[in-house]
Amino acid sequence: MPVHVGTSVFHDWKAIEYPPAGWTDTFIFSMQPDAGLPPDEFVDGLKKLTGQLTKLRPGASLWVKVDGPGIWYAREVRRVMRSVPLAVAVTLSDISQPSVESFSFVPYTIQVPSPPPPQAKEWYLGDLPRNALTCLRVLARLGSGYTVELAALGGFGIDLARKMLRPSSSRKGMLYISKTL
Repeated sequence: MPVHVGTSVFHDWKAIEYPPAGWTDTFIFSMQPDAGLPPDEFVDGLKKLTGQLTKLRPGASLWVKVDGPGIWYAREVRRVMRSVPLAVAVTLSDISQPSVESFSFVPYTIQVPSPPPPQAKEWYLGDLPRNALTCLRVLARLGSGYTVELAALGGFGIDLARKMLRPSSSRKGMLYISKTL
């Protein structure tokens, strides 16, 4: 369930017990590969979220669950997140709980769990299919591109990319030219 701290929204929150030290105040961010972003682009956004988190929840830690295209993606995220001034664990998404060693440094712990942060409203994509959102995210990052580029960076076939882009082009701010070269 999404939670928020100030204006920052995280995918979830968990108080993790590490005996005998105590409990952490850990915020979870799930990093999905379908955004079409390289790891360092994701990290720029995460650094903005963590700035507010360190001010409003001193001692909090961050757990980044990466559902990426291989272990290299998680390793690159971990490398780029080293400069963040709070304990950060970067794991693959199938891990149920990070080990203490997964964090960039030992997370701050307290003897009793922190109260959970307020829940945020569920995210709503409207009538936009997830694949169309992926195409639009890739297109936003590139500025312009061929359908084959968007399909490759979105991780699906060219026919599906065409199917997703045509209805999306009726929305404001996008022009889809269907002629071939």
